[in-house]
This record gives sequence, C-alpha cells and structure tokens, in this order.
Amino acid sequence: MSIRWRGKSFHIRYYGPDGHQHEEAVGPNRKEAETVLHQRLYESRLGKYPILARRTRTTFTTFADDWKDKHLARVRASTAKRYRELLTHQLLPHFGTHALSTITLSAVETFRTDALESGLAPKTVNHATALLKQLLDAAVDWGYLPISPIAKLKKLRVPRPSLALWTPREIRRFFACRPGAVAFRVHRRSIHRASPWGNSGDAVDRAELAGLRG
Repeated sequence: MSIRWRGKSFHIRYYGPDGHQHEEAVGPNRKEAETVLHQRLYESRLGKYPILARRTRTTFTTFADDWKDKHLARVRASTAKRYRELLTHQLLPHFGTHALSTITLSAVETFRTDALESGLAPKTVNHATALLKQLLDAAVDWGYLPISPIAKLKKLRVPRPSLALWTPREIRRFFACRPGAVAFRVHRRSIHRASPWGNSGDAVDRAELAGLRG
C-alpha cells in the first residue's frame, strides 16, 4: 500500500479482496488520502468493497434519477423545471451512460468545449456545470465518490452585452416625450433623469424607451 502525489492530487495504492492492485485519486489533502486508504484496507480485510462496488455499477443516469427524487421536491417549481431541462438536454446526453467514477475534470472540460462549439451560450453552459457540481457533491455526501472531481472548476467568462448609444434624434425625442427631464446621463442600461423639483432624480429603464426608436 502507498500514498503518492501525482499531478494535482494524492493517489493511494492497495490490494483489494480480488487480489489485484488498485489505484485511486483522492484529492489534495494528505490526511484525507490516509483516511480513504485505511478505509479501503478495512474493506479488503472484510472481503468486500461496499463503496467501490457502488461506484463501479452506478451510472450518471441512475444517480441523477435518485437525486431528482430526493432533491427536487425541496426546491421551487420553477427551479425544479430548470434543473430537469438542463439534465434532459445537456447533462444526460453527454454523461448519462458514464459511471460516476469516470466523470473527471477532463471529461467535464470536454463537455463544456463541445457545448460551446454546438452554439450553446456560455451562461447556459455555466448553469449546466453548476448543476453537475450539485450532483457530484451529493454523490460525495452519499458515499458514491470520495471527492468531487470538479470542486475547483471555474465558471466560463460570459461576455457583457454591448450598449447601444443614442443618436441625436433619439435624444431629442426623449426630451420631447419627457418634458420634466432637464438633464440625463447614461448609466449601464438605464437613463437617469434629473428633475427640476428635486436633486435625487429617478431612473428610466431602456425598455420604457423602446418606443422612442424610429
């Protein structure tokens, strides 16, 4: 048996009850690697692998079904609907037949690349990845995985939408439609109007002014 640092995590090696040597990536914490190794040796002495057997047999689809039954009843209906959509259209087509133990950081990076190349928006890919994180965290809590492989995965950068500048004609029409406005400035997506009757001013959303374009 041994514990070795390889790449970005500690790996443990041990002989199982089947007589073969096994290697398992645990994570960046050595104490956690020691704990998992001791647990594997204990399981070997008992002649069984309760955790590893579940990891080997359980596919992402099977685990996702169990997770939905236990989790979706505790969230809002709109959230549950969104989770089901992300699972049905994004996660299950890609990871459905994978065993939980084979979903690695590299596999998730491939999923994100493929999703972007297919035309999916970065924001949607981030939502799908966040849901995948939830499921893998639950797999850790329920004893299916020793550690989540994507715990430190960062979100994709989402481009900020460009803001359209008003033409002089649009500015004149704005003042014509809002005679109380004596000055204005553009701030993000709102027009802030200074009123002659106060100093605070109020904000006019661009959606309110959509009808001014022509």
